[in-house]
Amino acid sequence: MSEASDSHEVSTVNDLDDIDEKINLPIGADDTDSRLSVFNFEKLLEDHPCLARYNPTLPTKDQRANRPPPGKVALYQAYFTSSNLRLPLTKFYLNVLSYYKIGLAQMQPVGAGKILTFEMILVALRLPRSVNLFRKFFRLCRTGDWFTVSVRGEYNSLITNAPGTIKFWRFDYFFVDASILPDHKIVLLEWRNASNKKENSRFIREVNQLPEEHLVKLKHVNRVRRVSVPYRSYAKHEGILVLAGISHDWEKGMVPILLEKSTKKSMISSLLFLFIWLALCNFLTLSRVSLCSNGSVGWLGCGSE
Repeated sequence: MSEASDSHEVSTVNDLDDIDEKINLPIGADDTDSRLSVFNFEKLLEDHPCLARYNPTLPTKDQRANRPPPGKVALYQAYFTSSNLRLPLTKFYLNVLSYYKIGLAQMQPVGAGKILTFEMILVALRLPRSVNLFRKFFRLCRTGDWFTVSVRGEYNSLITNAPGTIKFWRFDYFFVDASILPDHKIVLLEWRNASNKKENSRFIREVNQLPEEHLVKLKHVNRVRRVSVPYRSYAKHEGILVLAGISHDWEKGMVPILLEKSTKKSMISSLLFLFIWLALCNFLTLSRVSLCSNGSVGWLGCGSE
């Protein structure tokens, strides 16, 4: 699809089919209470130690993701189990949301995963983590009271196999301290009103304008457009996220090369992660690359031009 026609793409998507009126569940943020169980919440905290320092709590029955208690902000379980989001949030992720002027908890989990996947691509290609480069490849879409991002038509092979949605993700949220946001990003605590369709259509058209040519280097665009990466969670391979600078859970990430105590087994695991990452950095620049799902962490294969 040409860039000219891309601006006329539909700016809303429907990822709420699985939880619509047919099974009598609420759709709007004001009506969506958290149903995250104590068991799943404790399991999430155990699996993601990065959460502990931000005082995570379960919402009460009358608290909502768009109306958190003072000093708190909502996060979804799926951010961590499916989207590869970790705390502290990366500067790139915060900058993308700041550009779009939407609340932190208003980004749908699959959209969050696409942002972080693109960040990993930039790291692998050793390119600047540029919001303008992100805008070149993605556009914002509204989905009910939330938002997501979609790859622009002509680049639709950039991230493959992305799910349309994650079932019931809106009902599994919790609160953490608002200190996860730097002072200059405090605007992300605000929830953008998505009910005014006319206003939001105008807003989405504006933010989806392609960046001016002088803001994006053509050589960077050409390098990224040759990449094809499947959407996937690295929840069981934290080391990949550590090496990408998204996670800081070094011990959980099984990257013990820099740790004092290392077992033979853990050293082999870390070397495997390191080998894959170095291969990714070196070979993404040479030809079209497909990061496949074979094996436990995926294998690199060079496709045709």
